[in-house]
Amino acid sequence: MRFKNFARFLLVVLFLTLGSTPALANTPDQCGSVDPITPGATVVDAVSDVSAAHIDITEVETSLSGESLTVVFHLRDVPDSLTFNRAEFTTGIKEYEWEVSIDADNDRSTGPGGFDYLLTAYHVVLQSEQRADTTAPIEEVVKAIVWETYPGGVTSVFVGASLEVSAEADTITLVGIIPGITSESRLAFEAHDAHFLDESDQIACHDPYRKFAGPWQCDAGIAVIHPGQTVLDAIEEAAPPHRGSSGDAQVVTVPVFGGALSAYMDITEVSSSLS
Repeated sequence: MRFKNFARFLLVVLFLTLGSTPALANTPDQCGSVDPITPGATVVDAVSDVSAAHIDITEVETSLSGESLTVVFHLRDVPDSLTFNRAEFTTGIKEYEWEVSIDADNDRSTGPGGFDYLLTAYHVVLQSEQRADTTAPIEEVVKAIVWETYPGGVTSVFVGASLEVSAEADTITLVGIIPGITSESRLAFEAHDAHFLDESDQIACHDPYRKFAGPWQCDAGIAVIHPGQTVLDAIEEAAPPHRGSSGDAQVVTVPVFGGALSAYMDITEVSSSLS
């Protein structure tokens, strides 16, 4: 399934790495009219509905054992290696992603867009001083993790997940512990490569919680700011990052893009000059 996505969610997490999520067009009401995909299901997707073979989902198999969710992405082609930290991208951009969105309680009114967790394998472009186009096996570079999501764009690292890549079988397999998941939980799937900015391969209905950040999509009527101008911004309600634990997992919650900001992230005014 091919969707045009121009805005992508840039997430800063103070634990393992960075993350971001894509722009989505459907509404919860529209999603309510679509039969949900639940754990244990196998779904088939059209072949070549996106350009890049390594993000072209052809089939997804899922299984559930207790709260352990296994998802096997079958792709048109999984190469032996990919190029990471490509020079065309700025630091912090999510370069690759294979993701499962999970509505654990099957309640679209809880969690942003109805989703409570993300089980994802991804890579974020490294800082500029560390960067160089690097060709490596996917499994050596891509990270797998479970995120817990909250309203307002707040996301926590919940716990690590396992990743297995098979170039021979053209599969990427993710396994993660999802608290509260049942055979009635709702699943959605997506694969993304930042080089193909206007494409991602999605299966099932996604709700519009991932709509906040870069590359930015500017709405009509938004003023353009030029060098030499000074602009003011609203003062947000301060909310410091929360650090805690859940079982054996270290949790760092960072408010971003739509949640209450920490004071040191809350812009009140920007002045610029050009020489």
